Amino acid sequence: MARYVVRGNKRSWAVFSPDYKYRYILGRTWSGLKPLLVVAMLNPSYADHNIGDHTLTRVLSFARKDGFGRIVIVNACALITPNPKVMAAATDPVGGWNKEAVRTAIDCVAGDDRVVVAWGNPPSRGVEEHTRRLQSALLERVPEIWRWGSRTKLGNPRHPLRMRADTPLVLHARVATEQRC
Repeated sequence: MARYVVRGNKRSWAVFSPDYKYRYILGRTWSGLKPLLVVAMLNPSYADHNIGDHTLTRVLSFARKDGFGRIVIVNACALITPNPKVMAAATDPVGGWNKEAVRTAIDCVAGDDRVVVAWGNPPSRGVEEHTRRLQSALLERVPEIWRWGSRTKLGNPRHPLRMRADTPLVLHARVATEQRC
């Protein structure tokens, strides 16, 4: 049995588990000549290769404003649900191919491409641990990660629906480098 299923075309695509319970990657392209924006969020709702949702619309708006031509969305937890509390109560909110999906998306980052984190406050300690692991995995593969605007009161990167349209992209975290003499 396949580990994942790809649906869509080169402009709008998504990667799912074979049973469609998990969405591992969601992608959109409107200009292949402009940089890629990889956005790491908490959990997918029902947006797919055919339909969008409010979050996807907002991410696309930010990406266009910031000069990107492609987006790839990955999540700390890949279970498809618009309700983070349902995801937090699930036996397996992450899904069997999510780690590889994140790695695959990040391995496409080069040059002017960027990685943005935007998950808001996780609904439970268990889910919060998944976001910590995701942030660590990102920083193992890219030197810096970004966010839009300020952090939440708990220190997390804000969710795109919780920000004004003119919110700037700012540095969220950078890999510490040792200075050698």
